Amino acid sequence: MSLNFVGISGERIRKVVPTEQTARFVQEMYRLVSPQEQYDVRTLVTLRVAGEVLIGESYACIAPELERRGWLTEEQSQFYWPHWQHDIKRAAIGKYGPSHSDQFSRVLARKLDSEESLRVARESMDAAYRVEAGFFDQFGEYVTKNHEKDL
Repeated sequence: MSLNFVGISGERIRKVVPTEQTARFVQEMYRLVSPQEQYDVRTLVTLRVAGEVLIGESYACIAPELERRGWLTEEQSQFYWPHWQHDIKRAAIGKYGPSHSDQFSRVLARKLDSEESLRVARESMDAAYRVEAGFFDQFGEYVTKNHEKDL
């Protein structure tokens, strides 16, 4: 499925200017993965949470809704369905499934070897969630105001 399929033209995509919140999201993500104390743990947790787990959870809402609206089926999707399946968390840390989230868990399990690394991991997880949620906050009013009829 391309964005053209849901009515967003290539021209519109090329002309899009990142919002202030989107630019802030990018800056904050770079800050979270910049070299600092326990860099490996911070980076693994940040990328796992913001780049895999939360994306998988978002697509778990987006893909079925796009299908319900008749815009997408699993068979015609080249982006949402495959990303949903390879990003979603399937297993707890210590049990490794085939998804990207679960593969991050395998490496992370070896890095969480002290109370300090657990503290850093929790701090990084919370920070990644806040940054990701801040990105999506910008759509709340737009989605509510412009798409209530579709829900």
